[in-house]
Amino acid sequence: MKQLYFLFFAFSMGFAQVPKVWWVDVTNGNDNNNGQSEATAFKSIQTLFTNNYLSAYNDTIYVKEGTYDFKDAEVQSRIGFVIVGVSGAEKTIFDADSTNRHFYINIYSNDSGKGYKQKFEGISFINGYEPASGGSIIIGRYADASFDACIFENNQAGYGSGAMSSQGKLEINGTTFKNNKAYGKQSTHGSAIYMQGAAVDITNSLFHDNETRSSIGNTSQGFSSHSVIHYAGGPQIYSDALSSWNGVKALLVNNTIVNNVSRSDASNAYITSGIYYCSHDNNYDNDPTVYAFNNIIYGNKRGDAIEEYQLQLHCGSPIFYNDYNLIYNLDDLRNGGGSGEKYLSSDYSIDVDPGFKDDANGDFSLANSSLAIGAGATIASFDEDVSAPKTDMLGTARPNPSGSSPDLGHIENSLASSPYPKQVQNVTARGGSGSVTLSWDAVGTASDSITYKVYMDTKALSINIDLHVATTSGTNATITGLDNSTRYYFRVTAINAGGYEGTGSKTVDITPCLLYTSPSPRDQRGSRMPS
Repeated sequence: MKQLYFLFFAFSMGFAQVPKVWWVDVTNGNDNNNGQSEATAFKSIQTLFTNNYLSAYNDTIYVKEGTYDFKDAEVQSRIGFVIVGVSGAEKTIFDADSTNRHFYINIYSNDSGKGYKQKFEGISFINGYEPASGGSIIIGRYADASFDACIFENNQAGYGSGAMSSQGKLEINGTTFKNNKAYGKQSTHGSAIYMQGAAVDITNSLFHDNETRSSIGNTSQGFSSHSVIHYAGGPQIYSDALSSWNGVKALLVNNTIVNNVSRSDASNAYITSGIYYCSHDNNYDNDPTVYAFNNIIYGNKRGDAIEEYQLQLHCGSPIFYNDYNLIYNLDDLRNGGGSGEKYLSSDYSIDVDPGFKDDANGDFSLANSSLAIGAGATIASFDEDVSAPKTDMLGTARPNPSGSSPDLGHIENSLASSPYPKQVQNVTARGGSGSVTLSWDAVGTASDSITYKVYMDTKALSINIDLHVATTSGTNATITGLDNSTRYYFRVTAINAGGYEGTGSKTVDITPCLLYTSPSPRDQRGSRMPS
């Protein structure tokens, strides 16, 4: 009889804890409905939260396509839920009209063991604003949140985290962050994400054209302006039982982090544009550790110029394992300062133009000529228990094709490896009267039958047949008939025996004059990311 009682009790508890399902439809819904079916949907998201309709068991909220008004209607939640955009992020939009953030998620400490989760799938968060931190989303210490296939666009904060600020556990997958801003009179941190000792996994995501800007209207003081992704302390989870923080592992895998900008209105500000890690604490049984691989970190700017050190590790003894990445200025990263330089030595990372299909129009997928194809790892070289995501941002199996090595970045190309030759490296230019002589390193071996094309313009250039000025089988070329008072810009490509023309070299620019040699290749990097 006792066994039967416990069986009945367990069944009753399991039955009672079934999550509810709710529907919201901005076009056809009504907040006087019961919201329990598609036909009786609510009109607004806020109705569910302000009226406390949600149960304690992570109810699912299905949101039909449309634009939902979050102006003066920030949602604050202390329980779990699942919000799903039925038609995906492009068609399911939460718009705060630049008046307030979208969500503040802050679980009470005594509720931290109840299994509350906050999940968002297929939602666009646009036009959020907060004068302090977290332009769109705040994740509190005890939260357990996730964002999958979402978009954060045109959100702004006045101090840090233009889109999102987190102190708690957070997973971000297949999500795009674009045109978010952290603008402030003083320091600004994390134009997309600011993590304050938070355990955050970021995978398959795209970060582009986000911006930090400090010292606005305060040019006499050089307040810092830091990065699109800002780690303020290593990944940790708070333990109530121990009344302390505990270090954990966090992932930064298969992301594309490009064309983000950090600025300051003061001339003496400390500025970093890509990934910045500071205030690490090793006083735990398990040290906070970040594993970063299969990422593309390129073209991020310090003001109007490309940032030399787009991954920086500072403060304390940060543990930030990274390899199998494409990182701008890779060989020189250890000269960027900071206490974590020993983690900036990568055996299998590369420094080449990523070779995107059409980055000028927002397409950051890999062209077939990209050397990032097949350049990744399925399992992290520094921990065999850490692996790359099984699918990419679009849900395509990774690696693709099966059995190959995964690509770098957020989207898999269909090729196992690129049939194109490698990018031409170390182009130098020597000026003469009315002429420029270019030299570069050979691509491949003599048996590879490589030829080279030289392209020239009077401004920073993309590879275009109309700009082609020379072809040679050697590793140098002299261009004549030039104007000694004009500055010329050059790029060189390699063509293999199959007729495939590789990605153009980094740009070198020079004004012809007798016996003048251009600066070293490290100083020749263009003012913007090559096409």
